[in-house]
Amino acid sequence: MLIQKKALAFLCLGFLFVICLSGCNHMTYPYQIYPFKVFKMPPRPVGERDYGHNYQIWAIDKEGLESVGASEYGDLFEEYGFSGNGESWREHIQYIIEEKDPSLLDHIEFDCNSDEFLTWADSEEAVQRFLNDVSPVFESEAKLKAHFKQLDPDDFME
Repeated sequence: MLIQKKALAFLCLGFLFVICLSGCNHMTYPYQIYPFKVFKMPPRPVGERDYGHNYQIWAIDKEGLESVGASEYGDLFEEYGFSGNGESWREHIQYIIEEKDPSLLDHIEFDCNSDEFLTWADSEEAVQRFLNDVSPVFESEAKLKAHFKQLDPDDFME
């Protein structure tokens, strides 16, 4: 009887492990990894044009607000000769992606303005690639400083 209970317990644990592995590949939205927050957009109504980019990636500040102008990194951008606005973030992120994973640019679309950084992605895979490429540079002030130190501000517009 004891052996049967142990066997049943191991079987249940194995089953739960398989369920976890199959479900752990997907993000729960909104998904946040500082300084980015990802939203999955609902399907567009019938008759409305679908642009194929169903995920939004926003740059956020420590309070979770979608504003780069008020972000903690604003002074750091300026210290190294960059404006730190949404277009400046776009330039740096595009540079990082071009260096690490240029084919990703076929799956994202930048939609930035002076106060906000927004990128649209066409799939969860593109979101994950974006986060894998870009987040390590932006996850701390020290890593962002190291990124800025290797660049010439004259090579950037913003």
